[in-house]
Amino acid sequence: MLEIDEDVPKVIFDVRSTTWLWIKFADESIDEFVVKENEKVLIEKYPIYVVVGDPDNVFLWIKGEKYSIEANDPERNIARLTRSQLLQFTN
Repeated sequence: MLEIDEDVPKVIFDVRSTTWLWIKFADESIDEFVVKENEKVLIEKYPIYVVVGDPDNVFLWIKGEKYSIEANDPERNIARLTRSQLLQFTN
């Protein structure tokens, strides 16, 4: 079982089509990896910055609520999300 701080909402990426995630954490560490179709990724440490490839095929779950992600880069099919933006989903 994953240990997650109870004060921080769980972040789960639910992937509908193979894509990739780039995640930066407060300690400056970075995870970048491919996620296959129909996989879910639970983020153990709350990120400060996330980039999602092909966001139309990825759902974000926070505190048990499902959210759609939209591309927000004018030149690429990616979504860039800051920690503040992720926390806004929980309000």
